Amino acid sequence: MRAHTYLSMLAAAVGVGLAAAPAAAQNAMAATPRPVATYELRVGLPDRTMPAKVVVADSAGALVASFRRATDGSAIPLIVNVEGSDLVLHADTESGLLELVLHRQNGSAAKSRVTGRWTLGAQQGALQGRLKS
Repeated sequence: MRAHTYLSMLAAAVGVGLAAAPAAAQNAMAATPRPVATYELRVGLPDRTMPAKVVVADSAGALVASFRRATDGSAIPLIVNVEGSDLVLHADTESGLLELVLHRQNGSAAKSRVTGRWTLGAQQGALQGRLKS
């Protein structure tokens, strides 16, 4: 099953599975998020393009994500919202609110090439990339 199709069906499928699972199994599932999509992105900055990776995962029935710049290994945990066909990822950071919008990445409209936009505090720009898995 393609990763982007999985995102649109995740909530219903996992909800049914969790209802049937014993509490101990649910706790074990919560401890290890399972990646469902990996995006390799090129984030357009004013003076350069920054490579980055976003991983969207299933964590006990909820979508979570992380953002990693290629220049360092630290991950920024992101909250995932689905708005129509877009994935909206956001987090509070020391530099302000970080928001990544990945256009048309929910459901059957999802494409392997990704376009979108980013905002960090008062700064903003475009992003491009691809769905790796």
